[in-house]
Amino acid sequence: MIGRGTRLCEDLFGPGLDKKKFLIFDYYYNFEFFEINKRGHEAGLQRSLTENLFNIKVDLIKALEDLDYQEDEFIEYRNELIDNISLLIKGINTDRFNARMRLHLIDRYSDKRAFESLEEIDVKNLKDEVSPLIISTDDDELAKRFDYLMYTIQYAYLEKKPYSKPKSRVKKTANDLEKKGSIGQVQKNKELIYEIQEEEFWEDADLFDYERVRKALRELIKLIDRERQGIYYTDFKDEVIGVREGSPIYDVNDLGTYKERVVSYFKKYRDDLPIYKLRNNEELTKEDIKYFERILFEELGDKDSYKKVYDDKPLLKLVASITGMDKGAANKEFSKFLTDEKLNSDQINFVNNIIDYIVKNGSIEKEVLQEFPFNKKGGVIKLFDNKLDLAREIISTIDKINSRLVV
Repeated sequence: MIGRGTRLCEDLFGPGLDKKKFLIFDYYYNFEFFEINKRGHEAGLQRSLTENLFNIKVDLIKALEDLDYQEDEFIEYRNELIDNISLLIKGINTDRFNARMRLHLIDRYSDKRAFESLEEIDVKNLKDEVSPLIISTDDDELAKRFDYLMYTIQYAYLEKKPYSKPKSRVKKTANDLEKKGSIGQVQKNKELIYEIQEEEFWEDADLFDYERVRKALRELIKLIDRERQGIYYTDFKDEVIGVREGSPIYDVNDLGTYKERVVSYFKKYRDDLPIYKLRNNEELTKEDIKYFERILFEELGDKDSYKKVYDDKPLLKLVASITGMDKGAANKEFSKFLTDEKLNSDQINFVNNIIDYIVKNGSIEKEVLQEFPFNKKGGVIKLFDNKLDLAREIISTIDKINSRLVV
């Protein structure tokens, strides 16, 4: 309809009196929508399994750039992933219309040298522009799902994030395979199937143990009874559930847009005073709290949208999980432990891991301390068995940091 409005209509109001302006009634907030979503609504919100696999490999390649992983074994694994990604990109059918539009990206990332050091724009290009063009040559859907599960665990390991849920799924898969012990393929992997059901495996496992599990079990998944395979399908449809002045309210897809707006806003305006104070662990005023409520409950959406997307998660905890905490502020909270000459190197590493986690996630749940990398040396009790008072102080500091996010 804007096209009609922009027609010149010469002599509309009489000889020489042309139309000079027009008025747009943006009842459905199209301008706002397309400002946030430059390319409109895309099906990318529900990516295919092939896209997800491609994208998690890109995440792994990016994560393996870290200085901690510049050892031969890690470098070799990163190069394997790059080889795989490059091969997939070279396999894109460039005769397709949507591929011709992205030939410059296909050419760039077909060259393995482009992966030497990935910038954020490279990651975005690969995920948003290239991955939808990838054609899978593997028809084993169940094996691909297991690949994705294991790659997710590998990425969490590299990023030092918890992975309790995917770990539980792998243990359950091993338990289901144990019931198929009469099959030769399962018998050959008997020891590994038993091993990954034990918590000791997960306490000591590293990236290459997870890759070993992926390669050994991916082709066995199809042997599990179909009702135990645990594949879930979703079919969400738009449903208008009401109308408020100015725009319709949508039941499902609108929630994804709300989440995108929330993440985008708090990353873009991370230096606004209330957000800055939260990132730097400074005391918040009532006005600061009202600021966050106004942004989340009025400007970006409403309370119903927040409830449906984030359930009962405290709003400050949500914002902190997006913005993280300033490194200096986190160091300040734990400085007395880092300068304590009584701590050994393992104990200092434990504290530094807590700081890194809080810098990335804004807070830390005490349950996470039972997972890798915090339990690498046996967990809090074992690690501080001769300094339990210090362990209690560390936990008290964590409680203090977490309590600031509850209002």
